[in-house]
Amino acid sequence: RDIYRDLRIMEYWRFDATGGLRYGRPLTGERLENGEYRQLPTLRYDYGVVGSTSIVLDLNFRWNGRWFTIHNPDTGVEYLHPREEIVQLSEANRDLYAEKRDLYAENLRLRAENLRLQAEGRRLRGHG
Repeated sequence: RDIYRDLRIMEYWRFDATGGLRYGRPLTGERLENGEYRQLPTLRYDYGVVGSTSIVLDLNFRWNGRWFTIHNPDTGVEYLHPREEIVQLSEANRDLYAEKRDLYAENLRLRAENLRLQAEGRRLRGHG
């Protein structure tokens, strides 16, 4: 940290993957002011998510209790940890598979109904 200060690096960030057990906070951002690092405000979001905003990068760094993410306030894009992205894609895939299964079942039901109506039409016309 002292090396960064001596190099006049404007922000110093520390991420604690233990959720704060090692450093007391899961995510800490500090800004260099008058030769000393001062802690940036901690922001609290929904569902226990905490974070802070990098003034230099104009990005929000967040910890959701499980993953570290980066949010771009200009675009609204949330850059996820690769493992979280895999979890979300797996859940989306599961949901799509269930929807596909339901659509297939509905398709079969509609085909059977169509065949029944065709048979009924033939019967009413006296052809079957």
